[in-house]
Amino acid sequence: MYALHYAHRESEDHMTSPVTVVSFGAEYKKRKFDGLFTEAMSLTESMATYLDGQGRRECKKLSRALQGAYVGASMQMTSRMLMLASWALVQRSQLEGEEVDGWGTARAKRAIADLYSDQWSTEHPQLRALPETFQAFYDNVVSLHHRMVAIDSGSRVRGV
Repeated sequence: MYALHYAHRESEDHMTSPVTVVSFGAEYKKRKFDGLFTEAMSLTESMATYLDGQGRRECKKLSRALQGAYVGASMQMTSRMLMLASWALVQRSQLEGEEVDGWGTARAKRAIADLYSDQWSTEHPQLRALPETFQAFYDNVVSLHHRMVAIDSGSRVRGV
């Protein structure tokens, strides 16, 4: 459910004008998060299956240079996915009202800091030369990351 609030905002000329503020309730955010949580866990599992099976077979067919790129991009993608899964688990714990001890609080702060880290801002340079299935997994991880940032920051973007 969402709430609609009316307020007045003072402009630079000190005149007031009505402003409509829409805020989404906790239940709305929880449903959005639940969908992302399920997607994150499913993506983690299917990505691991791919990398251990079909991905490994595809990698062996690549040139030596692209095999190195595959390994590097795979490590980058796996690290990012683990960070997203960690963030999702911390968020779920907080949404469910679980008690958070000192370690849990530190882990929560680290998960949020990792979510916004600049290390995720660049794509692996040879990504688009790698197998299409690998690229699709990589792109799904990036998309999931952007949607998690949107939920964490409270903004809404297409697909969230």
